[in-house]
Amino acid sequence: MLVIRKATASDVPRILTLVRELAAYEKEPHQVIATEADLLRDGFPGDGREPAFRVLLVEDDAAPGAPALGFALYFFTYSTWNGRRCLFLEDVFVEPQHRGKGAGLALMRALAKEAIARGCMRFVWNVLDW
Repeated sequence: MLVIRKATASDVPRILTLVRELAAYEKEPHQVIATEADLLRDGFPGDGREPAFRVLLVEDDAAPGAPALGFALYFFTYSTWNGRRCLFLEDVFVEPQHRGKGAGLALMRALAKEAIARGCMRFVWNVLDW
């Protein structure tokens, strides 16, 4: 069974690994210059500041302790015309060997629930055309 959970600071090494895997999939591995320190600073500030982004991880509960199968990195924007926040999905990625098992769909559903819970007007994401 798949489990979606919010990432914590201790997940940063795995998040960065998944980000690098996503970049390789998109044929741009050299473009990732983010470091663990960058992700910790901006996603898990620990000083009361609002994080610049949030991450959901998808795991297989049949394999406790196994690395996350994928992730979704998102943040909130704001619609001036509607006077409401919007959830923007920056990246979603599931490792190739775990695709076709519902992990991506589970992440999207969890994001939709987060958008509704936060009163978001929209849930926005872009995809590559290839």
